[in-house]
Amino acid sequence: MATKAEVAAAKAKEAERKTQAAAAAAQEKAAKEKLASFGNQATIDFTKSIAPRFAAMSELAGRVEKKAAIRPEVLKSQGLTLDQLKEKTTAVQTGAAQFTTKAAGITQAEQDLATAQGLVTQYSTPIDIPTEDPMSKEERDAFALLTSAFNSYNLGELAPVIEGYMKQGLTSSEAIIELRKNPIYQTRFAGNTKRTAAGLNALSEGEYLALEDSYSETLRAYGQQTLLGVDRKARQAAMANIIGGDISAVEFKDRVSTVVTRVENADPLVKATLRDFYKITDANLVSYFLRPDENLPKLQEKVTAAEIGSAALAQGGLTTDMTSAESLAKFGVDLATARKGYSTISDVLPTATKLAQIYDEEQINYNQQVAEEEVFKGLASARRKRTQLAEKEIASFQGSSGVGAAGLSTTYLRRGSSAGQF
Repeated sequence: MATKAEVAAAKAKEAERKTQAAAAAAQEKAAKEKLASFGNQATIDFTKSIAPRFAAMSELAGRVEKKAAIRPEVLKSQGLTLDQLKEKTTAVQTGAAQFTTKAAGITQAEQDLATAQGLVTQYSTPIDIPTEDPMSKEERDAFALLTSAFNSYNLGELAPVIEGYMKQGLTSSEAIIELRKNPIYQTRFAGNTKRTAAGLNALSEGEYLALEDSYSETLRAYGQQTLLGVDRKARQAAMANIIGGDISAVEFKDRVSTVVTRVENADPLVKATLRDFYKITDANLVSYFLRPDENLPKLQEKVTAAEIGSAALAQGGLTTDMTSAESLAKFGVDLATARKGYSTISDVLPTATKLAQIYDEEQINYNQQVAEEEVFKGLASARRKRTQLAEKEIASFQGSSGVGAAGLSTTYLRRGSSAGQF
């Protein structure tokens, strides 16, 4: 491929060559015609061979004429007069001059022909006209950068496609548009296809790769390098789902941190409760937290619910379920609050349950759910139930033995009745 100026220069040289070749051909034709004017080749060969002999005879005749002029006995011996000798000498010299001139003309014509044929050969080879590069240097540099970029995307296999676009005369901007339609490209950046299908903007290649790098860095930091796959293509496919779900680098880190720090590396009871609530296997635990269809606040709420449930189960006599744990999580209860609250509930619930059974006719039901409402939510209705049970026990003891509340040994009855305090 050559620049426009290089192509123009080559064409100018070819035009000049053709002019020179035409002139050489004309010279060759003229030389051949001139040579042909001397007769056929046999005549030419005869003339060239006889001319030197006539020249020698002419010279000899001249010398004889000079010698005869001073030695008359030479003429007398030949039976010639001086005038007759001169006449013969003139005839020989005239014939010699004619052959010499003709031979000289033949020699010149042959030289002219040889020169013309040399020029014909010299100008017979056409100048090679290079193919004009349809792109400017700037465009070619842009395509070189484009090829380099796609190599960095591990898409070197698209290099021939890029070259094809160059040959078609596409600009680099047009080539990028076409490349993004290529199945190989779309597989590599599959997350963008998912984003646009969901009504989101596609990321630039740089943004996409930066997001992948950030995901990988987070997984390495938490020891989860193989979580999204053991080979490059598997990881890219898994990350495409995450990118397609519009999960930012910060959210991704928060998700991984939540599951690793608060579940994987926490009390095994938390993991067991999470598994029981949401039917998540240990093998799929971390992957579950990376699902784009589960938003981060909801996932964090599920972990909190599992922590609350584990705090209840840790007391031994208490139970838990997903609905109540999620309700408490929505209310703002966290693990520390749950541990403290369930410790209190575990302490008072047996006595409260026993009194509720004793005074069953009063239909004062104080169970774990009511205790949770009083301890964690501060409901006055729940507190009144416990207060009513306490008053019933006090009245019962006063009526039967005359002792006051201060004399009761039941720890439950000596507790305050404020919400959250026993």
